[in-house]
Amino acid sequence: MKFRKLIGVAAVSAMALALVACGKKNVTEEVVSEVIVPDVEVVEEVIESEIHAEIESELGPIDVDSIEGKEFLGTWQNDRCLIMIEPDSNGFNVHIHWASSYEEAADWQYFCLYNGAGLVNHGDGVKKVIKYDENGGIVSEEVEYDDSAVEFSLNDGKLIWNDSKETVEDNMEFEKSSEES
Repeated sequence: MKFRKLIGVAAVSAMALALVACGKKNVTEEVVSEVIVPDVEVVEEVIESEIHAEIESELGPIDVDSIEGKEFLGTWQNDRCLIMIEPDSNGFNVHIHWASSYEEAADWQYFCLYNGAGLVNHGDGVKKVIKYDENGGIVSEEVEYDDSAVEFSLNDGKLIWNDSKETVEDNMEFEKSSEES
């Protein structure tokens, strides 16, 4: 799905860690030496093309210009927080990644509908906390909650995120990626 490539890298890292735990050091070194850390822009392009291909295979070509709320589509950023909004057959998939440090990040997933003024989810948003080792491999991934409501709105071309569970996003405005403006 959306993060198939990233999950693949994480899976290889997890296999490498499992092999180390089993004492198979040579195999681990071979597996780890083949892991390539991709460029963020390249990953975004791959993810976007895979999402559009998956949607088109299910529904046929999507005319992005005909989507109500299309102004929300794209990648938005504020410092270490990245919000990616993609079309879905019935609404919008929103993925938020906030890297609090090189050892930990938070990920939110929402399925939102456009209500004429913004994007909304009424209470099944999921937040996960992901911890990484010194090599960028995932050590743990825990669901912190799965019942968050959210609203996304635009103010002078900037994205505003309002989550019902916490206030980490208070007073933050997100700018659209310069490539998508």
